[in-house]
Amino acid sequence: MRSGAVVSAVVSALGVPGGRGDRRRVLPGHPHDAIEELEETVKLVLPTRPLTPEQARTPVSQLKGHTIGVNTLNNIATLTMSALLKPVGLAPQDVKFIERPFPEMAGALDSGQVEVAFLPAPFSQAAAGQSGAVALAEPFAGPLADFPIAGYLTTETFTAQNPKVVAAFQRALRKAAELALSNPAEVAPALEKYTKIDRATAATMKLGGFATAVDPAKVQRVADLMLEFGYLKQKFDVTSLIAPAPGS
Repeated sequence: MRSGAVVSAVVSALGVPGGRGDRRRVLPGHPHDAIEELEETVKLVLPTRPLTPEQARTPVSQLKGHTIGVNTLNNIATLTMSALLKPVGLAPQDVKFIERPFPEMAGALDSGQVEVAFLPAPFSQAAAGQSGAVALAEPFAGPLADFPIAGYLTTETFTAQNPKVVAAFQRALRKAAELALSNPAEVAPALEKYTKIDRATAATMKLGGFATAVDPAKVQRVADLMLEFGYLKQKFDVTSLIAPAPGS
């Protein structure tokens, strides 16, 4: 997971936990709202049952007509899938995206509601154990390596009125990232302590890298990809969304 500076932006009610009226002032969000560096390992998986071995080795180029499970439509999952399909000559319209919460995705694979699932850790491990799912592709590899997929958002108003709070939050995130970089063995116990992920699962998770600051160039890649696939109507400069780091 990557941690860095807080992003200053107006929080969209769409695709952000809590939405309008949420009392939290710093929210996790997706690139469609604003992005800070947070990367986790995501796998495109498909079940081995009742597929034949040949079907289990289905390449991305043969996904035309397949049903792909994502946690939310028109979000980072569908955007990434669109980018993954393009080099093999497929468009988003060539597949069918279906919404299913990540915890329910293994069951959706079992029941045949979806044929392929877009899953981050630890849900990809759960699907492998529960449904015999196998990895089809690593979406955030190759051209999409180091692609920002989520982060922390707050409003410009809150940032202006509470600069010390925002700066403290930024420092805490940076300190956590520095700790994870200097002592990776601490990551799995932290996941067990602060989430519902057990130690055994945490130990098998392949987490992304850690960063101590936001790289505007990487964040811009998300906006550019959103423009390419019609999520935005015109080019958007992300630098206005990124809050300066404390002391800068």
